[in-house]
Amino acid sequence: MSRAEKANFVDGLSSRLDSAPFVALADYRGISVQEVNALRNKFRDAGIHYEVIKNKLAKRAIAGSEKEGLNDFLIGMTSWIISGEDPIAAAKVLKAEQQRTGIKLLWGTACLFANPRYMHGAATSCNADAFAFAAAQVKKMIEVTKELGGTNYVFWGGREGYQNLWNTDMKRELDHLAAFMHMAVDYAKEIGYTGQFLFEPKPKEPTKHQYDFDAAACINFLRAYGLEDHVKLNLETNHATLAGHYEACPLYTSPSPPDATLSRMPASA
Repeated sequence: MSRAEKANFVDGLSSRLDSAPFVALADYRGISVQEVNALRNKFRDAGIHYEVIKNKLAKRAIAGSEKEGLNDFLIGMTSWIISGEDPIAAAKVLKAEQQRTGIKLLWGTACLFANPRYMHGAATSCNADAFAFAAAQVKKMIEVTKELGGTNYVFWGGREGYQNLWNTDMKRELDHLAAFMHMAVDYAKEIGYTGQFLFEPKPKEPTKHQYDFDAAACINFLRAYGLEDHVKLNLETNHATLAGHYEACPLYTSPSPPDATLSRMPASA
């Protein structure tokens, strides 16, 4: 592909991604070219684009856009699922593949920090429209997780915190975060999703003072707002390190080992 062809491709991809309401990334390691082509045809029949795009070109296409937060996931062999208005259509194709391969979904989530609208948080944002958009995003992803038989749903919000206290009402923001989680729990019951909700401690990523700083902060938050019977913890070793703790500290902090899920442990663990 010449430089001019690459430029045209990037421009076209950027335009398609900007107008797409739903985009997903998939690691396609371990499947053959024939299987990739068969999967592409299934998506096409459902009105969905499935493409393998070089990461370097994809990064150029999303630079400066609301999807720039996907940069962190453009590692290795990445394919793109570019859907229309309803992400459930893509989920149904993936569900058929799950039934064929026996592969199960460990957890679903919604990224509530990469988009600029979440610069002040999602559930704890000072902007009501950011809260509403985040709620709609989580609602849809709970539906997708249910459709795919996901075992867990993770609350993944990296900006639920504050930079300083001068313009922060901590009690009000924590009330909003709790209301947000209760809404998710209630909606899961309404649609019959029986998976486990998980809260991921996430310090300094990127907000200076995080409400979900470590396992102790998350556990006390859940207890204070009557969520301890509905939400458990998803512990990540690197997040414990960011919080200044040694690896076992979050497990000792947790109510009991079954109440916590360890994820992305280092190879040496």
